Amino acid sequence: MGAHMIQGYRVRITAEDGSQYLWHKNGHLHQLSPQLGPTWLAHFNKDIWQVTNDGAFVPPGADANAQAIAAIALEPVPQDS
Repeated sequence: MGAHMIQGYRVRITAEDGSQYLWHKNGHLHQLSPQLGPTWLAHFNKDIWQVTNDGAFVPPGADANAQAIAAIALEPVPQDS
């Protein structure tokens, strides 16, 4: 699927316990542009972030319920969604 066929990417976060979340920024589902997604993924450092129960990234220690991040993946958002 070429970048011209998608409107962007959602970020799927897998926490250390296996729970999965879609990235939410400022309380809203966040989406990366087709151009930014692959570069963002290549430079994301999961060791300096944790994920909260609502899918937000926080620094370690900022939220007692946040978990370490096991994996990050991009999910294409089709043009028609």
